[in-house]
Amino acid sequence: MSTTGKSRSWRVPRRRVRPLAVASLGATLALGLVACSGGPASTNAVSGGKAGTSIEATLAFTLSSGFDPGNASSAVATAVNQHVFEGLVDLDPITREPYNALAKSDPTPGADGLTYTVTLRDGAKFSDGTPVTAEDVAWSFTRVLKPADPKAPPLMQGFVSFLDSVTAKDAATVEFKLKYPFALFSERISVIKTMTWNTTTEASARVSDLQGGRVQAIEAVPYLNVDSLKDKYTIDVKQAFNQVFLMFNNAAAPFSDKRVRQALHYAIDKDAVIKTALNGYGSPATSYLDEGNKAYQKAATVYDYNPDKAKALLQEAGVTNLSFRLDTTDNSVVKDVAPLVIEQWKKIGVNATLNTVPSSAIYGDIVPKDTFRVLMATGDPSVFGVDTDLLMRWYYFGETWPGQRYRWSDANRKAMGDLLDKAAQTSDEAARKALWKQALDMVADDAPLYPILHTKVVTAYDPAKLDGFSGASTTGLYFLGTGRTG
Repeated sequence: MSTTGKSRSWRVPRRRVRPLAVASLGATLALGLVACSGGPASTNAVSGGKAGTSIEATLAFTLSSGFDPGNASSAVATAVNQHVFEGLVDLDPITREPYNALAKSDPTPGADGLTYTVTLRDGAKFSDGTPVTAEDVAWSFTRVLKPADPKAPPLMQGFVSFLDSVTAKDAATVEFKLKYPFALFSERISVIKTMTWNTTTEASARVSDLQGGRVQAIEAVPYLNVDSLKDKYTIDVKQAFNQVFLMFNNAAAPFSDKRVRQALHYAIDKDAVIKTALNGYGSPATSYLDEGNKAYQKAATVYDYNPDKAKALLQEAGVTNLSFRLDTTDNSVVKDVAPLVIEQWKKIGVNATLNTVPSSAIYGDIVPKDTFRVLMATGDPSVFGVDTDLLMRWYYFGETWPGQRYRWSDANRKAMGDLLDKAAQTSDEAARKALWKQALDMVADDAPLYPILHTKVVTAYDPAKLDGFSGASTTGLYFLGTGRTG
């Protein structure tokens, strides 16, 4: 790894190379470093192009977690793992559709609805040439389901809470025992030699990397630069789940009163923020889910711009002369949005000072302290999957976010957990959707952590140098199936 200023570089092996011989687990149930899969076109190596060359790209986020798929949560780590690990069932990073990867065929359900068997595809190997076996798969799941330190469970444990055990029936067959019927089981287990990834939160640096020929692709194109880059580069614009959110310390007054949290949302003119800070490349949040999600349901509470209502809520809560520090990550979109929001809060008599630091400092130092009050940041768990259960569990289930970060009440955490678990165990699609609607309405009304807006993801690349590349609707850059042509 080399470091230059605020930009860091990693050399990332293509998925086909598989330089490490380990088995592991991700939220889409990545189970090992194995040979290239038989998935859709965007996941397979492209023949042709210049042999032996590499792809260079610049990402918009810095590394703020490790690469262990059981705990990886940063945008950089999850994008890297998509190129290194393979799941039983993977999500195509571009189409977001599941496909059988390490699995030879679709999981086979048992008559009791609590057992599934999966057969591994023929010839799957680790990068050192040893075969991938059912024992390896079982080990990968077990290390997350039953960690060595039960007091510090892996972050991804919440995504597989429906599993009771995973065992090898023979060398190529894995048996999954479920705690309860889970309708989303199949989804959940969901040629270039090297790539060099530079990471920087500085928008101008990413543009310079592309224009200067240092890289062939960049993510998070600054919205003001889109028109100037169109003549030479291909620009991909896609609506995303990726959100700019406000998160509160729900255990600290006055933010322990939901009326205060609601007031700060009503005071934001989201259309004006999107027009000014994002140059129109975003949409106001009308639900926790973005409107492009196939399971989208509008929340019962929508925070349209209403400063009068914001003032009334603060008055009802008995709050006057509210002043606090707004902590933010150093993401380029957040840095553009935050000053506008602070100016709009002033119109309702709220004063906020700005404190911007890297994500690692936010979640490692600032948020855990009792002095933490309000955070603005971005988040995009859709890199792991797009089903409502997974997206809701990321922020509203378990210990990491609701317990340790925004300190949601035990009663709210239990109510949310009960809703999600009940929905997960419901086989009727309409009934499951109705339960998810209750969950979406709950977080919209309570707003412990809730989006202001959903962004559009803008990617730029040089079509003269890359073949088969497409921008994704999530954070990160994905080069599975991409060839270097110039």
